[in-house]
Amino acid sequence: MVAAAALRFAGLAQNSLWVDEYASLVTARVPLSDIPAAALHGDAFEPPLYFWLLHMVIGRFGESEPVLRSLSVVTGAATVPMVMLLIRALGAGSGTALLGAVLLALNPLHIWYSQEARPYALLVFLGVGSLVCLLYGLQRGAVFGWIGFAVLGTLTVLTHLSGAVFLLVGWQWAVRVKGGIRVPRPLWMATLAIMVAAAPFGLRLAHAVGHAAGTGSPPRALTGLEVPYTLFTYLAGYSFGPSVRELQNEGPRVAVLSHAPQTAMVAVTIAVVLALALRLRAAATPRLTVLFLLPMMATALGSAVTGKAYNVRYAVPGIVGFVGLAAMGVGSVSRPPRRILLAVLLGLCCWADAQWLLVARYRKEDSRAAVAWLGANLPPGAKVAVAPGYQAEVLAYYAGRGRASLRFSGLSDTATGLPAGRIDALLLTRLHHVPHWDALLASARKRSSGPVPPVLVGYTAVVLSPRAEPARVSSEPASQAPDPR
Repeated sequence: MVAAAALRFAGLAQNSLWVDEYASLVTARVPLSDIPAAALHGDAFEPPLYFWLLHMVIGRFGESEPVLRSLSVVTGAATVPMVMLLIRALGAGSGTALLGAVLLALNPLHIWYSQEARPYALLVFLGVGSLVCLLYGLQRGAVFGWIGFAVLGTLTVLTHLSGAVFLLVGWQWAVRVKGGIRVPRPLWMATLAIMVAAAPFGLRLAHAVGHAAGTGSPPRALTGLEVPYTLFTYLAGYSFGPSVRELQNEGPRVAVLSHAPQTAMVAVTIAVVLALALRLRAAATPRLTVLFLLPMMATALGSAVTGKAYNVRYAVPGIVGFVGLAAMGVGSVSRPPRRILLAVLLGLCCWADAQWLLVARYRKEDSRAAVAWLGANLPPGAKVAVAPGYQAEVLAYYAGRGRASLRFSGLSDTATGLPAGRIDALLLTRLHHVPHWDALLASARKRSSGPVPPVLVGYTAVVLSPRAEPARVSSEPASQAPDPR
């Protein structure tokens, strides 16, 4: 627990907010009563619980990056002992349960989402808690177990739409098929309570899901590579082998070949772990397998139905099933090879964690540094064109905090050159969302007479009209950041 908390608190402020985290801040700023409507706009079909909690956190402690991410840090660390309880309740030994908790504590993908101002760490914490309560209800007939399942199941669904996966897992665990389908009566009652509690948000969620296709990030066809990539992240996160930015900007083939040794190491380790899991005959194995596979299957199905691009973050609950199977697989082999496999698993996780904290190319785009550099090299009131256009709001937020006199203008997705009129700089990021980024970059470089920027994580900057004398840009936050809406 201490190790999990330390890893999740480490470097909490080193990344500036990325666009989705900034959206969390904008949503959480509004009054509590307005959050359900604010959380359901465009393709952001998100229930309100996380934003209600975040509203109370920033109202008490402010809007710094560590504060915004603290809710995820705390719930991410608290998930570690909850996973140990889950694996133990499934019938595994205490040593296996402890190993599963250790693997989650060090898991780089779980650390990533435990350091992000988004609902996913809270989602996994509540979802695992609901399954623990379900097992107590099934095995001991404990009333408090069924009540806990109903309460935590409701909170899970009110945290994120993908929380419904935990309910599906719970039903699969509870329903008996041999000799006829039998559903425990308390399960019906608990599920009905969850549906009634979530009903006020159900119509809004259904409407948002129905209108998701073609909004937000560009749709991408399913290729079949999503599942192996998700398996890769379950062990190595986004900070081992190719970075997310390399996969998005260069394509999977180029990105993987440039990091072939690390990618191969993870692939072989995953193959060994899954092969060991297939040999298991313990009663917990099929249940953990469902928890491992169902989130990926549901995410792929959701992508196919709505047109939204497949994203690993919606399949994050599957990490719990993976670490459970990995712990049982390691425990099933004899002692000498067990020590070797355990050292490999823990070594890969720690290696990935170190790269996440220390290697810049694995970090999110650094909007804070980009604004500071532009403010020091452009004249007051300079206009900066930004692609993709939605990134302009995040940059304007950091310009307000740093008192940089800059104006950011988002470019159209179809832009192939700089617009007419005064443009002092071009800022590019998230190139997989900018279809003609190469034409934009060539257009800007033809007009450029400005300084070459330092390494700006996640950004490419081209200055067209540099300032004669660098100006001082305050690093102190403004008393009240402007509301971009």
